[in-house]
Amino acid sequence: MAIALNESPSFLVYGPHGSGLTTALQAFREFGYMTVSGAALNGLEQLLAMAQAENRPAALSPEINPQRVSPEEALSQLKSLKVTHPDLKFLYLSTPSEVLLQRFSASEKSHPYEKDSRLSAIDHEQMVFSALKTLSDYHIDTSTTSSRELRHKIAKILKIDLALMPMVVTLASFGFKHGVPSDAEMVFDMRFLPNPFYDERLRPQTGLDQDVKDYIFSFPETEVFLTHWQNLLAHSLPLYQKQGKTRITIGIGCTGGQHRSVAMTMAISEFLKQAFPDYQVHVVHREQHHWPKQPALQ
Repeated sequence: MAIALNESPSFLVYGPHGSGLTTALQAFREFGYMTVSGAALNGLEQLLAMAQAENRPAALSPEINPQRVSPEEALSQLKSLKVTHPDLKFLYLSTPSEVLLQRFSASEKSHPYEKDSRLSAIDHEQMVFSALKTLSDYHIDTSTTSSRELRHKIAKILKIDLALMPMVVTLASFGFKHGVPSDAEMVFDMRFLPNPFYDERLRPQTGLDQDVKDYIFSFPETEVFLTHWQNLLAHSLPLYQKQGKTRITIGIGCTGGQHRSVAMTMAISEFLKQAFPDYQVHVVHREQHHWPKQPALQ
């Protein structure tokens, strides 16, 4: 089942810190939404315009700092947004102050607006959001809701049958010297493999070229690792799916993201397409713009 994203409404997801905003945005992101956390109130219009230009819905979580904006000001700005964007839906996540206090204490994290008293910071923020509750099209009390339950409730709002959702696996090759992908649930390091970079004949080529593939797979450790890797993914991916996850990104890195990571990404891509024909497997070579040449992707 594919989601008709161009027909889905955008959402403003709001509520106090600790109410499940991160989990909610993760769910929207898995369902194909553009998500932004901590968006400035005066920047919401621009973000919605960006999403519209990309022909995809957005799930935006605004930063409403009670030390900088009054309940009346926040209410006025969001009412105006609702008028200019009548199709925009408001999802309000609520949690009683005592539950929020327990969550912050259990995580040993400070409340973002905490000064002298954590409880007073929580209560102050609650005062602002209670004034905004009337704007909500949907309301979820997360006080007794697990992360998985929250995700399922959001899917119900979006009229998504999770049982029919395909598993989408994105394989992203990358270079560690350019940074690790921040959105990858799993990251595998290929720098233990012999590096084709030190062969002058192979240096300008990439992991998409047969000579580079032949070189990497000429070493027995490559095949041994690939077998273990295939077994790991064959075991773990269905377990992610069983937990209701529909999208997962796997980062596959080497030093520069040109040789080893690319070749191994293509190898594991072929395996997944054969092992899981119902999955949607996508390949992204993040560092392709750094490559000496730009071959057509296989």
